Formats: sequence, C-alpha cells, structure tokens
Amino acid sequence: MGIWVLTTDGRPRYLQATVAGLLTEGAGEVSIHVDRSGSSSQGIRDVFEAAKWEGGDLYYFEDDIQLAVGALAAMQALQVPEQLSFLSFCDVDRGLGNQALKVPRRTLLSVTWPEIWGPYGSDVMLRTAVRRWGQVRPSIVRHVGETSNIDYSRRPHRAWTTWDFVPDARVTDLTIVDRYCLDEIAP
Repeated sequence: MGIWVLTTDGRPRYLQATVAGLLTEGAGEVSIHVDRSGSSSQGIRDVFEAAKWEGGDLYYFEDDIQLAVGALAAMQALQVPEQLSFLSFCDVDRGLGNQALKVPRRTLLSVTWPEIWGPYGSDVMLRTAVRRWGQVRPSIVRHVGETSNIDYSRRPHRAWTTWDFVPDARVTDLTIVDRYCLDEIAP
C-alpha cells in the first residue's frame, strides 16, 4: 500500500497534523511529495508517477485533512469498481475533492494526463483525465485547509467545506456514488 501526501512549502502545520492522523490510523509509512511547481496539478501528476513504480494501490491525501476514526481501514476495505478510475473519500461541496483518494494500480498505469495550461488545481486536472470516479458517502475525511495550495491569499469559502463528514467510519455504512465529468477544459 502506497500512502502519499502532497504538500507545498509553507504549510508545516497542516502537514504535521495530516501525517500524525495517518500514523494514528495505522499507516506504516507515509511518503511526502513537496510540490514546488506552483500548481497542484503538476504535484498530483508527480505523485501518480512515483506511486506507479511502487506497485499496489495509491492512497493519496492532500496535506490539510482530518481523518475519521477508522478511515484508513475503511478505505482499504472498499474495492474500486472496475468501471471507476478511483474513489474519493472527501466530498467538498458536492463535487470532487482530491483531499483523499484510493487509486487502483490499473488507473496509475493507464491514466493519460491532459495538456492543460494555467494554474488549475489537481481536482480539475484529475476530473479531466479520468472522467469517471466514485464518490464515497458519507465523507470519512474532512478538508480543514484555510488557504488554497495554489494561491495562499485566497481565503476559505463555502465550496471548500466537507458537507457530510462523519467522525467515526467504523459505525457508518459507506456507499459509492458513480460520478462523471462533463466539463471540458481548453488547453
């Protein structure tokens, strides 16, 4: 199992809390990728590429999350259905949140990244690359970030909240909702 956290310089408070949460949940080893490109879309590409060579599934986290009790075990127990590219465990305002993903090896080996220019976030990049994913409900990972990874001056707003977070994954029945990306992004 490959557990990766994407972070940038200047966010040690978030990173420390996220790694501590993962270790508390039983992660034996956590790999950290510090993205200095200024675009989280490049960072997620780098993590996917590195994880591809490790073998097994990728458990991808952004640096500003809180895990429900039992979240990592629940993520490991859920299988990604063949028709889906990955599972997202954090629903940010009823849309794809890249805060916590389980990506099967088949997706790591087959994803074709779009050539997109601009400061797009990793969520936009990933939706465009895969088109179809599973949203796990309710969310067992909460987004707690106060600033954007792309633009530190941006303050939080309603779209960054995790609307259906449950604090204990052990007592929750999880369902997978099939999601499609209908957005087209022009290079």
